[in-house]
Amino acid sequence: MPSPFFFEEYMKKDILTLSRVHAILGRNEINLSAFNAGDMVDYALFMSVLSNEAILEELCKIIKTDEELLNNEQKLSLVSDYFIYFGNEQKLFMDEIERRKKHVIDLGYYKEDTEEELLKKLEEVKDIYPSNQYLEMYVSLEREQIRSADLTISEAMLISELIACQSITKGAMELLAYIESDRKSFCEAIKKLVKHANFYAFALDIYNDVEKMYEEVNKKDKK
Repeated sequence: MPSPFFFEEYMKKDILTLSRVHAILGRNEINLSAFNAGDMVDYALFMSVLSNEAILEELCKIIKTDEELLNNEQKLSLVSDYFIYFGNEQKLFMDEIERRKKHVIDLGYYKEDTEEELLKKLEEVKDIYPSNQYLEMYVSLEREQIRSADLTISEAMLISELIACQSITKGAMELLAYIESDRKSFCEAIKKLVKHANFYAFALDIYNDVEKMYEEVNKKDKK
């Protein structure tokens, strides 16, 4: 359980703060996006970072809501509590995505990637630099004039997910407009799916299917 001394009152809990924490840990070769507070290996790695006083001090300056001076034990409590909070928020987000996924699976609109498909997707993105996804979420919220400081981390992540899905499906719909006369039944099926595209993996699968069909129609027209 979080220590009562810091929980809620002494901790910044917005997505921009998380982005800054991510940046600090990234410089120390810890990938926060893959961090699992319940995993013993991740926890041991996390604790090894906290043994570095310079990193601990830097994290505290970012997470703390006031200028009060803290002793080392209090700094450890603050950062530990923050990661408990982050783990809880991460779970809330993932649980909601799983509910959305189950809904479309039950409807027969979506299926999980096979191991082979997943490996293929990972191979396609292996050379992409691992960006600070939390900073990207913050930027997407600000672009939509949504005050990220008023949101919990899980709320910010879910809203960012919807913004990304809307952008992806908008692109898919624009491509559909070019092939609707040639692939009417395909386009009708895609339009039905788009209404349910409220998580990134599903929206991206829809876009990829549309792009593939678009290229197929263009290739046929050029012959």
